[in-house]
Amino acid sequence: MGSTERRLSSITISAESDDDSFDELLSSIGFGPWQGISVLVVLIIAALLPVQMVGMTLIAPPVPFRCHGRSFTALENQSALTIDDKLIEISEFDEHNQTDYFDERCLPPSEQDEDYTWLQQPNNSIITGMKSCPSIEYDHSLFSSSIVSDFHLVCEEFHMQAFYQIAYTFGGALGSVIGGSIGDRFGRLRAVQLGAVLYLGGTLAMAFVPLYEVVLLMRVILGFANTSMLVTGWNMALEGSPPTARTLAGMLMGLPISLFMMFLAGVGYFLRTWQNLLLACGSPVLLLIPLSFIADESPRWLLQQNRSKEAYTILQRAVRLNKAKINGDLSTIVEKIALGSKKKCSENSEMSASMYAKCMSGLHEMMEYFRSPGMRAILIVSPIIWFFQSFVYLGLAINANNFSSNDPFLYVAMTGVMDCGSIILSTPATAFLGRRVMIATELFVGGALLLLELVVPNEYSWVKWVLVMVGFLLVAGAFQVNFVYVPELYPTLARARGFAFVNLAGNLGYMCAPLITTNLAKVNSWAPGVVFGCSGIFISLLMPLLPETRKKPLPENLQDVDNRWREGKFKNKSKAAGAENLAYTHDGGRELCSVKNGTVSSSATAE
Repeated sequence: MGSTERRLSSITISAESDDDSFDELLSSIGFGPWQGISVLVVLIIAALLPVQMVGMTLIAPPVPFRCHGRSFTALENQSALTIDDKLIEISEFDEHNQTDYFDERCLPPSEQDEDYTWLQQPNNSIITGMKSCPSIEYDHSLFSSSIVSDFHLVCEEFHMQAFYQIAYTFGGALGSVIGGSIGDRFGRLRAVQLGAVLYLGGTLAMAFVPLYEVVLLMRVILGFANTSMLVTGWNMALEGSPPTARTLAGMLMGLPISLFMMFLAGVGYFLRTWQNLLLACGSPVLLLIPLSFIADESPRWLLQQNRSKEAYTILQRAVRLNKAKINGDLSTIVEKIALGSKKKCSENSEMSASMYAKCMSGLHEMMEYFRSPGMRAILIVSPIIWFFQSFVYLGLAINANNFSSNDPFLYVAMTGVMDCGSIILSTPATAFLGRRVMIATELFVGGALLLLELVVPNEYSWVKWVLVMVGFLLVAGAFQVNFVYVPELYPTLARARGFAFVNLAGNLGYMCAPLITTNLAKVNSWAPGVVFGCSGIFISLLMPLLPETRKKPLPENLQDVDNRWREGKFKNKSKAAGAENLAYTHDGGRELCSVKNGTVSSSATAE
């Protein structure tokens, strides 16, 4: 996400002259204590994400259980149990045979009865009211409590387990759309403050209200709050950073998500109760709320809203805190930038009115996109890739209890390490290998490693760990590169909408991931590995359908996208035929592209 925001920021800056002036001013102010508060806000927001995004592994893990029906009878002295007409000494239930005791078997219809009465209930058993499991015992040796055990999400209620993660992802999809609009309309800080208050209220309600329906509603609210805070807070920090520090700031703000995945594992190891873990990892919001009232609003946004006086006051504080020296009078510079922003806002308002009047032409525009061979491939392939990469990434992150039921804490910690490593390793490697090759290679090898893990004998558990963790590192690395790659595919006129489109597909992938790690894994333990491995290989095979963008100019319009697509086609043809000269004509015989000695040139202009 950081790479995308940096890329989109550079696109906007290069297109608007008043933004160029503002960046010159920020370069004079420099990067220092003034930006530090905004960056700290984003770091805290990022720290709140892992417990909600991948915390299902430790907050809602499956807990071994045993169901009891009328066939259960306990002797009064509690020295022995009669289970299914078999007399078994209680002393025999040690660590060696607890696995057999907690068989996780729901009662078949013949053993179900409406009258749930026993001579004496087993110790630690709970009346559930479920027909297939009227009385239940849980094995709390690993987790003292879990969403699954507290709300009895087993047997006929088993399908409700996946909704814990799906509800959060649904809220995240709403937050990416509505939260961004709130930030554009009312300000970056207001969106962060609203999200922080919602996060605090949602966390407290989720921890203390004993209804699973309320938990799911709070998960939607938490997904909305987390995503809206992250999107607007990230923009606020990047908008206040000078161009020379923007890349470093973006990288710095992306790492806390990985680091706090490791922190989540460590805290979860000591706090085995899900309420305590949720409250402990959500406690940084108590620092975020007052800090959001201390931080300054984005002066760039204020200038776009014709609030130049407030922007001037904030920029004065920035100069003072950073001990910067400005060439010229600050008020004059701000006024000049404000006039440029006001003029551009007026032009945008007229354009919006014109676009509103032409809203019926939206379908025609979509048809134009699909008639373009280059754009058609992008519109079809890029959302498919984002769906499956999001599906695989989150699926691996929350698959700890299927892969390692005895040590999910180590699994979560290692995924954090791998996620951090993917950012550090993939970012520089992409500059040499190119986006398309990097993504395809990482996804293919990562998927192959996930399939290879399935054939490794259980005796070599360390080999299985290496294969899964390296596979996750590669998938996470491809995801990181894709945040840079996809915005470069779409033309400037459709870049924001295109990126929103693929993110929507990614959210759908997030929603499907828990269905594999819970429902399908219950049917076959090896199924998640097969599905995730094959998905990684499948999307790697789609990458050749998209163009390479490394060291290529960003397309401004649909014609540029087509020219780039034809350039790739011509290069392939010229290499195959060894042609010295090749020309391509289109649209009434006008020459759009020509290839001579392997060099492609374009003579067309956008209509």
